[in-house]
Amino acid sequence: LLCFAPAYSYGERASATDISPVNMVKAGVEKLADAKPVLGGHNENEKQDLVNAVHLFLTEHTDIHYAARLILSAHWDSATPEQNDRFVVAFNDLITNKIVILVPDIEFESVRIDPFLGDIEDTPIKIQATFRNDNNQIVNFILVTHKREGRWLIFDVIAEGVSYVKTYRNQVNGEVADIGLEAMINRFELRSTGQGNG
Repeated sequence: LLCFAPAYSYGERASATDISPVNMVKAGVEKLADAKPVLGGHNENEKQDLVNAVHLFLTEHTDIHYAARLILSAHWDSATPEQNDRFVVAFNDLITNKIVILVPDIEFESVRIDPFLGDIEDTPIKIQATFRNDNNQIVNFILVTHKREGRWLIFDVIAEGVSYVKTYRNQVNGEVADIGLEAMINRFELRSTGQGNG
């Protein structure tokens, strides 16, 4: 692993003028860290505040559309535009729900993001990071980023050597082979709302 950058801290905000992939990741972490305090209570307004913060994080720091297209892979071109749009929305909702569940377990003061020492032109750029959860376990992961329309965006996460995009792509391909594209999308939409498995 590369040497760790100084630990993330609330006092050292990422510069808005520095659009490097590392600073983009730091800015995204800051948004999620700022959302965590709203979990002190359990009313619906506080829960919605966190959901809104996660939506903002996904909108500004991730390329959900590209990730969804990679997951559908060959099926993207054979699907109708409406089916592709539904899948993107469902995938966005699924990831939103997963992050909403994850945020309360992150000790944000422990978040460390490695400096990137490679060739910035050699995309995609992989940013290595680590954090400690509420069980005092160290979690290592890699955020895979690329540049789109002048902005660095996350489109995949690799944890324990496993790519989320590849995992979902294998799952989707298997389901399309078994039940067809439309049925797979219907099932994925149910999962995104917490009504199915996966």
